[in-house]
Amino acid sequence: MSKLKIIYKIHKFSGGAPRSLLAFAKVMKSLGHEVIAIGEPGPIQDSWEEAGIRVFESKMVERRKPFYSWLETQKLKEVISDFAPDVIQTATIDEGFFLRLLVPNIPILQTIAGGKGPTNRSLIWRDLPVVGFSSECLETLRSQIPDYRGNVWLRKERLDVKYFIEKAKEKPTQTLPPKPIILHVSRLEGDKIEGVKQIIEAYCELFRRNVSASLVIVGGGKEEHFVREFANKKRYGLSDASIMFTGTMKNPYPYYRYADIITGVGRSVLEGMVFAKPAIVVGELGSAGIVNETTAQTIVDYNFSGRNLKKKATINNLINDLLTLLKNKEYYKKCAAFSKEFVLREYDVWSHAKDIEEMYRQCASSIDCLPSHGLIFFEGMKLFVSAALKKAKRKLFNELYFTL
Repeated sequence: MSKLKIIYKIHKFSGGAPRSLLAFAKVMKSLGHEVIAIGEPGPIQDSWEEAGIRVFESKMVERRKPFYSWLETQKLKEVISDFAPDVIQTATIDEGFFLRLLVPNIPILQTIAGGKGPTNRSLIWRDLPVVGFSSECLETLRSQIPDYRGNVWLRKERLDVKYFIEKAKEKPTQTLPPKPIILHVSRLEGDKIEGVKQIIEAYCELFRRNVSASLVIVGGGKEEHFVREFANKKRYGLSDASIMFTGTMKNPYPYYRYADIITGVGRSVLEGMVFAKPAIVVGELGSAGIVNETTAQTIVDYNFSGRNLKKKATINNLINDLLTLLKNKEYYKKCAAFSKEFVLREYDVWSHAKDIEEMYRQCASSIDCLPSHGLIFFEGMKLFVSAALKKAKRKLFNELYFTL
């Protein structure tokens, strides 16, 4: 069969989605296909280059995403033209919208990596194929756009297990030390902040109850200063409380290995589970529970986000989950063993290499049914105007609300 040429268009080399697309890219490269990546520089760009994948830098215009300056647009178009890809996979819906206008003759596979509203900007083509990482995001897509015409794939498998085999060596015994380490890996910005605040509050309360432990928060972002100030206020008067911030890390894996409990959302939890660590999903709504035989499927359906909760959990839910692991050594060991077994069984990208390859082949074959340039321009302008009108209505409503 013919070899494919694939471009991975990454908004920025940061966060979980570029790591997941890297796993796909490694699979396709190993099968003999040609792959490159284009995106804004970030902390995990090195991981792509270390995998032998050529990276081209491209930066969107701040506050005007998904659009580029004229110069960046020409550079992007030139790279795409020179490479002549069979498929372009975008890390976001927004980029899919823009690239369809820029290169309408190339099949584009859009990615819905996570988030509670994948189509909340209206800028989405109704006929482009989509791959999602959870049942939740694809159900949201179908409910928001019932007439969606593009192919839709669910690909939850997105961990390069081969890469983790050496890094994820278990400790000699899965037992808790006298002062366990609770590890939370997250960007410190946007919706992620709420979960970080919850784990800080829960840790400080544990400390007040004379539970010995340390908290390590791996990650950086626009609101890192705010989170550090929040932690200082919460641990005021707790002189021996240990809360460590690492800032942005290119490689968080050493922290995973020496942690004892993992908290967080999304891919950061999955990666920690590979290291045979018990995990608690802590998102915007609070603790969605310990990942175990009973809770795993529901947590998976919602992409380890915690959005399966019907209402916001109290901080006591998280405290009780932490105490359950810290005070019950046998249950701790059981959850640790389940974590690794479950992730290796359900999320190994190499076990689904042929399915992933077939997904790209189906996308490439869609070139024969692409619409005309004129129709694409017309549909694009209609979507763009619709989104602009919605934004104007919201602005007008807010002005009237505050005036009254």
